[in-house]
Amino acid sequence: MQIPAGWATQRIGGKWAFATGVSFCGLIAVVLPRLVELGGFTAFLLLRISQGLFQGMCYPSIHRLTGYWYPPREYSCLSGIMHSGYIVGTVLALVCSGYLIDANQLGGWPLPFYVSGILAFVWLPAWLILITEVPRSHPWISSEEVQYIEGSLRDIHPPRPRSIPWRRLASSGQVWLIMVCYVLDGWSNYTLLVCVPQFIHDVLRVPISENGVLSALPYMMALIFMYLLTAIDGFILRRGWISMPNARKLWSGLSAFGKSILLLTIAYLDASHKTAIIVLLVLNVMLSSATLLGFNLADLDLAPAYAGFLFSVFNACSTFSGIVAPLVVGVFTSNYPAPIAWRNVFVLASAISCFCGILFVLFGRQAPLSWTRLEYTQRRRTSNSDVVHSTEPDQSTSDVHTRLLEANS
Repeated sequence: MQIPAGWATQRIGGKWAFATGVSFCGLIAVVLPRLVELGGFTAFLLLRISQGLFQGMCYPSIHRLTGYWYPPREYSCLSGIMHSGYIVGTVLALVCSGYLIDANQLGGWPLPFYVSGILAFVWLPAWLILITEVPRSHPWISSEEVQYIEGSLRDIHPPRPRSIPWRRLASSGQVWLIMVCYVLDGWSNYTLLVCVPQFIHDVLRVPISENGVLSALPYMMALIFMYLLTAIDGFILRRGWISMPNARKLWSGLSAFGKSILLLTIAYLDASHKTAIIVLLVLNVMLSSATLLGFNLADLDLAPAYAGFLFSVFNACSTFSGIVAPLVVGVFTSNYPAPIAWRNVFVLASAISCFCGILFVLFGRQAPLSWTRLEYTQRRRTSNSDVVHSTEPDQSTSDVHTRLLEANS
């Protein structure tokens, strides 16, 4: 669903695509418990798959909006703040779900579904009122803000509607590299997100209510770490101590190599070192958030005008790991005693994370793709030729975009 959602978002816009995805996810959450009572596991499976399909619309649509609202030099800061939202959501879900189930109201397990579904519809009116597709359409934005945002994006957003350049994107080595990095990074991330609660319960013997708090603790710390890294990233870029592509490599390498070391350490600790394991898990998820300032910004760095579609492709690659990693964990835990099984899980995740870091640090280069300069120039000239009486002086998009390429190199 990720890639079709990215294509649809490119056509209908991010605002309505995101609203559609969240609304249907909320609706399914509300009706899921009742339908599961009627249809059993099959109904549960189909409904959860449906939720996943609609959730596939959310990330591409958000990145579509950021491509029109975020000035290029503020990608890191604003994207860090934006992505911290899903960390907050993860924390709240992990903490609250255990307590809602233990409350044993409305059947226990259905209560988290009811709460999340209702919250989606409480949120929806605010989204429809406050969000617009482009800055100029917002009812409360100042003219100075519009000029600043649109001026910074003028040379990377062609004025005419665009079709997706499939062949050029598919032939880009950097696009393929980022796809591979998303697969590799997604493996360790989904291992932590999906499987660590089971590890905490089976190996560390933590009850379900406390399990939710412990599973959420890493994401609480990741939120703080994310804001700290965002401030540091903005500071070193403003001072000119590092170029933007090298900053992307710095944070991606910190995340990948740091996680690799921590996962390998966890692999060789037993349940008697419960406190140490929990601390290392917290540090691991904290380091995972560093990629939000690294190759997770590739869609905006490489081709901002196609950010929504590109992110849908990249996120689909990450989702592939989200499907396969839990299956591999299941194979290990089904065929080996718990300590050996989880050691294998963490060693494998460590090796994959290390390989991800090596690939991106050696070969990654997050700067606008070379063919985008020609495309932007041609489309701008075509647009200008249609304007008989222009109130603005002509500006060479090629020169401006060349300076952007040089600044990022």
